[in-house]
This record gives sequence, structure tokens and C-alpha cells, in this order.
Amino acid sequence: MDKAAAERICSNLRIFDERQTRIYLALEAKIIGFDGIAQVSKISGDSKATIIQGLKELNQQTTPTTNTIPKKAENTKKTQTKTAKQTKKPKNHP
Repeated sequence: MDKAAAERICSNLRIFDERQTRIYLALEAKIIGFDGIAQVSKISGDSKATIIQGLKELNQQTTPTTNTIPKKAENTKKTQTKTAKQTKKPKNHP
């Protein structure tokens, strides 16, 4: 691995949280290809198991992003509020 790639990896690790680090290291290992896991592990100081876990997470593509906003349910019935006039029953006068 060239010196520029090693410097890039080390400088980027400071800005990521744990999950992001796993995924980033896995991507770098994929880019390198053969022996990428070992090389990235040596440069970053993280274990091979950490990088392999990141690869699994990449392959699953089910890791949620932190910016996910749940959608509002469509076709829901709106609750109706009754006014005072609607709740009173008419009086039957003789």
C-alpha cells in the first residue's frame, strides 16, 4: 500500500464513530483487493475481525443511517373532535 493511502486512512479515522470506522475500513480493504484486510488492519491498528464485521455489514446493506426519518402512515382515519353543540342531545319538550 502506498504512503498516501495509509495517511488517508489514518486521518479519516479520527472523524468516524465505531460503526462508521468498521464500514470505512471495510471499503478501503475492498478497494485494495487481495490482502486488503491484513494491510488495512496493520495501518489502522484495528483487528481483522473488525474489518470483516464491516464487510458483513456492507454486504447486508441493512445498516440504518442516522438520518432516517420514519414516514407518516398514510390512509389513517383522522380523529374528529366533537364540539359542545354536537355532544348535547336535543331536549324533547311536551
